This record gives sequence, C-alpha cells and structure tokens, in this order.
Amino acid sequence: MSGLRYLIWACTRADEKTYAYSLGDGKASPEELNTEEAKRLLSMAADFGVENLFITGGGEPLIRKDILELIEFIIPEGIRQCDGKRFV
Repeated sequence: MSGLRYLIWACTRADEKTYAYSLGDGKASPEELNTEEAKRLLSMAADFGVENLFITGGGEPLIRKDILELIEFIIPEGIRQCDGKRFV
C-alpha cells in the first residue's frame, strides 16, 4: 500500500477579522495543536508518506506565531507544498 499523497491541515481558526465564512469567532481554538504537537503531526505525516501538504485554516494560518518554524521543520521531511514544489 502506498502512503497518503495529500494532507490538508486546518491549523488555526484565528483571524484578524471575522467573515460570514469564518469558522468560529476569529479566535484560536483552545484545542489547536501547539508547536510541539504540530511538529509531531508533521513528522508522522512524513513517516506515513505524505507527499503534498496544504496548510489552511478556518482563519488565517499566517497568524500562527510558529508557522514559519513549522514550515522550516518540514523542509527536511521531504513534504512538498500544494503546488508540488519543495518548501524552499
């Protein structure tokens, strides 16, 4: 059996504004993964064979203070961004 080709991760609900299509009230959910939990998820995804990662959210993923750290973390894992290019 081949691995999982795609993973879509809704990493946050946080957003500076709320819109009709927003999930929740624009605040981060207390159930969102912290940095270490997110790294564990991404490592497990790479081990499972994920080829392409889509980072999205019910809010704005760039609001996460650790988003760049997480992207840098997955570079050596070999996971590609959604357009098939490496995260570099």
